[in-house]
Order: sequence, then C-alpha cells, then structure tokens
Amino acid sequence: MYKNVYIPEIDTVTSGFRLGEMIRDKGYSVAEIALILRVSPQTIYKYIRGESYPKADHLLALCHLLGCDVKDLYVYRTDSNIDMDERFYTHILNVQ
Repeated sequence: MYKNVYIPEIDTVTSGFRLGEMIRDKGYSVAEIALILRVSPQTIYKYIRGESYPKADHLLALCHLLGCDVKDLYVYRTDSNIDMDERFYTHILNVQ
C-alpha cells in the first residue's frame, strides 16, 4: 500500500533574496561571507540569485553567522494549486 506525502518546493529566487537581506542586515559583505566559507564571491552571489543552494556545511555556517535556523533561510512555494499537483508528491511505501 502506498500513500502520498507532500514534498514542499523551495522558491529559490525568494530564498536567495532572503539570504541576501540577512547578510546585509547582519552587516556582512558578500566578500566577507565568501572568505569565511572559503568560496568565491560568485558562489555567494549564485546563492543570493537563487541559482544554486549552499552545501550542508555552508548552510550550517550561514545559520551560525546570521543567527538563524535552516528553516529561516528557505521560502517555500505557496501556489494555490500546489497541494493538488501530483508532481509535488512522492509515493512512499506505507509500512504499517
């Protein structure tokens, strides 16, 4: 027996914008964040533009630097049709 489980979709552009705001609000520059994470500034700009996601270790470091939780860095899509759209569900085996 299978059951539907909702898998939320991250709004990459809005999440990146939020990250950029948090960096600015905490007084960091992109260059400083890049130096701390040991990546190029272009990588940080890709995060801010929503073109890529931070790796897990970078995500945790960002949370520490910005004083937030992982969930605070992501914005999920809220389209009204998302709950009914089969693409956003994954089928898992019900092991009961």
